[in-house]
Amino acid sequence: MIFETFIPGKEIQAAVIGGKAIGAIELRPRRPFYDYDAKYKKSSKTLHVMPAEISSSKYKEVLNISKKANKVLKCKGIVRCDFRFYKEKFFLLEVNTQPGLTSLSLVPEIARYTKIPFTKLVKWMVEDASLNR
Repeated sequence: MIFETFIPGKEIQAAVIGGKAIGAIELRPRRPFYDYDAKYKKSSKTLHVMPAEISSSKYKEVLNISKKANKVLKCKGIVRCDFRFYKEKFFLLEVNTQPGLTSLSLVPEIARYTKIPFTKLVKWMVEDASLNR
């Protein structure tokens, strides 16, 4: 088991593609927590707010933190960074190196908002995976 201190605040997740942070989304679950049902079941009706409703300076900051985390951890391809935003501070919870591609997944939603359609995203992933680094 892992025990962690609960951090209240906004649920913010950012996408990094090829080392470039492309956007951040805010999740507003209608449940007490952003749990499995809130994440994976449409019936839970979690609200996805894109772009995240934070100040422009904080938006840039979360993208910068995501980009730095991606670089420090030497990630490749597509990454999703999960944060809590509380009292004007970001708390990095997780760096997900295998984010989902379902109809409710956040990286494709963020990409679509930044004018990257799903087919182009998948094509990029396949081409990037074939690079010899």
